[in-house]
Amino acid sequence: MAPSVRAELTGTLAHLHAWGRDPTGTWWALASWSATGTSPDGGQRPLKRSAWFPARTVHASPYAGADTYRALVRLALGPDPADWPWLHVLPGNVYEHLGRVTTPIGRSTANGSAYG
Repeated sequence: MAPSVRAELTGTLAHLHAWGRDPTGTWWALASWSATGTSPDGGQRPLKRSAWFPARTVHASPYAGADTYRALVRLALGPDPADWPWLHVLPGNVYEHLGRVTTPIGRSTANGSAYG
């Protein structure tokens, strides 16, 4: 299971799936989290989201050992973030991938989107 982290830009706990380093040498963290949004029928529904965050904005859980984070896969990311890998499906979950996120994401809006 992916270790828990505190993701500054979502304001939530998240699960860390991979580290990535882009061609400029910047480290990124691929994380997923749960949110609530509005469905087309107007009801609230759980959402699964994933994104690449600057690694400096993702903080370790005090309950997971440092080895847990060091053991995660490290990827060489290309110059185009649109080509970076993402969590489209994990067993039992379908993820809405937000791509590379560098500014805080709103938790909800009138249309239920967590995009900031």
